[in-house]
Amino acid sequence: MYNEVSIAIPQNIENLQLPSPELLSYYKDIQRRVIWVDFEIDEGLMETVKQILRWNHEDRNVPKDQRKPIHMLIYSPDGDLEATFSCVDVMMMSETPIITINMGNALSGGMCLLLAGQKRYCLPSATAMLHSGSAVFGGTASQVSSVTQYYKVQLERMKKFVMSRTTIDARTYNKRKDEDWYFTAEDQIKYGIVDEIANSICNVIGGE
Repeated sequence: MYNEVSIAIPQNIENLQLPSPELLSYYKDIQRRVIWVDFEIDEGLMETVKQILRWNHEDRNVPKDQRKPIHMLIYSPDGDLEATFSCVDVMMMSETPIITINMGNALSGGMCLLLAGQKRYCLPSATAMLHSGSAVFGGTASQVSSVTQYYKVQLERMKKFVMSRTTIDARTYNKRKDEDWYFTAEDQIKYGIVDEIANSICNVIGGE
């Protein structure tokens, strides 16, 4: 037989430990399958990768055309290419559809994430940007040579990915790759970076 357990319920609201508004917003977004990438891309992007994998696991017995889409809202000033393409790989493999939205800035790595969406939008004033990046190498001569070659491989990978997901041809890409190449919303449509300029909130966060 169980003993009675007394539970003290606070009488004053000041005694309640409520979650922060930011945490509540985060969980509401997760329930709606909305992910924000509103930071400079680094290893922290792996949390986004994990969440995409979790949703794909949840949906494993759901037909692909009946799955609730994931909305990725991007406002990113670039960042680490390795972290970017780790996420891009998972996004491209995702059987649950991923909709990407340029919320204002999708620069370099942020633009690659934008391009990985199955359906892609941008806000009317949003900007995208491509460039060849920058890096500082140190160490012995052989180490510098090795990491330089690896960096070139990364840049070539980005080039092939961008060309495969847009209407940008090799000649145009090579001509513009050494500069900061900015795209207005209209340019993003012109080069196939996005499918549509968002004209309603439902485009951005879904209709639920």
